This record gives sequence, structure tokens and C-alpha cells, in this order.
Amino acid sequence: MSKFTKPLESATRKKIDQMLINLGWNVDEDDPNCNVFTERAKTYEPKKEKYYSQFPTVKFETIMKENTKTIKIDDNKEYTRITVKLHGQGIVLRDKIFGKKIKTKTQKVTKADQFIVAELDAKFGAFGVIPKELEGAIVSSHYWLFDLDTNKLIPEYFDYVIRYGPYENIIKPSVKGTTNYAAPRPKHILSMQLPLPTDKDVQKDIVNKLNEQLEIKYEATTKFNQLLTQLIIEPSFKQTGSNIKTTVKSVILSDKESPDLRKYMK
Repeated sequence: MSKFTKPLESATRKKIDQMLINLGWNVDEDDPNCNVFTERAKTYEPKKEKYYSQFPTVKFETIMKENTKTIKIDDNKEYTRITVKLHGQGIVLRDKIFGKKIKTKTQKVTKADQFIVAELDAKFGAFGVIPKELEGAIVSSHYWLFDLDTNKLIPEYFDYVIRYGPYENIIKPSVKGTTNYAAPRPKHILSMQLPLPTDKDVQKDIVNKLNEQLEIKYEATTKFNQLLTQLIIEPSFKQTGSNIKTTVKSVILSDKESPDLRKYMK
């Protein structure tokens, strides 16, 4: 039974077990002599994947520190709120709202280049680095903020690695709790590792190359959408048909050249 995780026991279940023990029953289901078995769901312990990198790996706790500072909301002040999108899709503006409409009066204030993790949606990749234009936005206690040590790493490098790397899968084994509220804890985040070149110039070079590839991908996607629009909407598509091969070829090439961190994490 070692391949199964230990089932969660309720207080009632424990009382029943104690009553059975008093009657001379063996309720230890891991014991070969157990004579009481309870039908209940058990979860399979997920296999932890191993990832390798050409660069040295360091724990998050060596390059960041949790920031737990809070503020009290002023009813007469306007605040910016943000949304941390799932699957590493970034942080975006949610809305601007006056304090009197905010029910939870204790909030955290974000800073540019902080690492933010959405507690309940971390298992779905809801994390990233706060962009400069959203500095000063507020978040509730269900978000964790970490100050990055910029003496050791470039925030843009960390943002690429955390968003495009396998961290959604790395976080999942540490998720604890019931289905709707299962979440890791800050200590689980800080215990994770990432590949980190010790030379910041190498980090910067990687960021520049990835930026170039994202630009190529963006241009290719734009061309693809334009071609698709011509195909479906424009009646004069026949006149543009001669450009199909060239455009599609550029899209295919660009797709191959889009950011892929697997070459840095093998």
C-alpha cells in the first residue's frame, strides 16, 4: 500500500478506530494482521519529474524573499487591481476602484519586478513578475509577493524561466487541501529550483535572444491572421493567392523559432 498516500482521517473516524482497538481489533491497514478495512478513496502519489539544465540550479529561497507588508485601504483613494492569468500568461490590469468599494481593507501593494503567486491558482500556472506599468497595484492576502535579489538575477530572465518552464507541473505535487481550495504554501515556492547562470551577462543574452524570438512569433501570427482573414472574408482572395506559399512558409519557420526553454532545461 506504500504507493498510496495516507487517507485523511476525520475526528469521528478516529473515535471509531479507538473503539475497535478497545474491542481487540487491529485497525492498522498497513499491518498484514489488520482485520478492519474501510472502503474509501485514496489518491495516487504523483511521480515527481526530474529536470536538468546546462546551468547551475539554485533554490528560489536564495534569490528572493517573501514580502508580507500590508496597508489599510483608504475609502477615498482610488486603487489599481490586477489579475494574474493562468498558465504563465502574465499579469494584466483588472480595474481601478475606490477604497470604499473594497470589502477587505487589508491589502498588499505590489512593486515592479516582484514575483507574484496566486495562492489558489498556483497549480494552474497563475504566477509571474509584476511589470513596471502595474507597480503599486493592490492584491489580497491570497497572493504572495516575493522580492527578487537583482544582484543575482535579471527579473526578465526569471520571468521567462518561470512562465515558460515546467513550474506548473513542479508546483502540483505540493498542492494540499480540498479540491476547490487546494494550494501550495510559500515554503513550497521557496523550495523550488531554477537554472541560473552566475554571469548576469549570460542571463541578459538569453533574454535578448528570447525577445527576438517572441517578436518573430508575433509577426508570424499577425501575418497568419491576415491571411486567414483574406481567405474567409475578402472576395478578392484570388488576387492574393500567389502570396500564400511565402506567407505560410514564414509562419512555419517562425513557429519553429518561437521561445523554447527546453534547450536550457534538459
